[in-house]
Amino acid sequence: MGENMKLLEQTVKTILTTESMSWLAKPPFLRPWGKKADVLFAGPWVGDLVWELMGWQGFLRKLSKSYERVIVSCRPGHEFLYQDFTLEFVMHELRGLPDEERLHNIENPEELERVQSTIPSDVDHLKPHGLPSPQSQSFIPLGEPSEEKKYDILFTPVLQDASGRGWGPDKWMYLIAILRSQGYRVGCIGDALRTYALKADFTDLRGATLQQTIEHITSANLVVGPANGTTAMAALCKTPHLVWCGQTPTRKKVDLSLRYERTWNPFGAMVRVVEQDDWNPKVDQIVTHIDSFFQKSPER
Repeated sequence: MGENMKLLEQTVKTILTTESMSWLAKPPFLRPWGKKADVLFAGPWVGDLVWELMGWQGFLRKLSKSYERVIVSCRPGHEFLYQDFTLEFVMHELRGLPDEERLHNIENPEELERVQSTIPSDVDHLKPHGLPSPQSQSFIPLGEPSEEKKYDILFTPVLQDASGRGWGPDKWMYLIAILRSQGYRVGCIGDALRTYALKADFTDLRGATLQQTIEHITSANLVVGPANGTTAMAALCKTPHLVWCGQTPTRKKVDLSLRYERTWNPFGAMVRVVEQDDWNPKVDQIVTHIDSFFQKSPER
């Protein structure tokens, strides 16, 4: 039993922490001449929210038209992203460090074994893979606006990383103080484990379900924060968003800028991208952009 578990852990690391499938190495059923089964099993999706939103759920939606049935394996609460084309799900609780479509430092490999045991033998099994082109995906707008959930500004105070990239809590507190002094209705969204627990004059909406967060974003006038899953979500909600980004270990800043302005903006939502190498723009610079937005869109 112990040897089998070690082998499983090695397999997990190989499958989920490397580029296991590129678009130059598609499985046969994705090739034009490939034979498809009647059923597609997709997942488990183990990566981060940005890539699930912009490189997975849209691809599955378009691919679903080629199958009689689609089964999606995802995290609890994320089935909302797929319910327009399937109601069959295998939920998973895989824990680790999400990175694009991969999962590093997986903590419970036995959960992967459980999910794999649910995959029928006569299906096409699509594993997480590289980022597909916009042309190979089909997006739908997320959420319906509600006056009860309307805020002028939603911000997502993502934690600084180990290298100090991004804002610390003092900058977020300064921004909130300025926005509230100007009369803006402000709310805070995001993953409670990956954002600062700030104490100030705003509504804390962190920790809401994915569907609830989408409803808040759809109803807001503006979403503000560093490039992350929450700001990417704003594009699919057709909500204006102000995003800052910079260089990362794996890509140049221009790539992220273009992604948020074009590639990851399928409905042409209003977006302003602020580029800063250390992901640390001045608060006054962000306030200027916010004020400029509301001068152009004065309704509040």
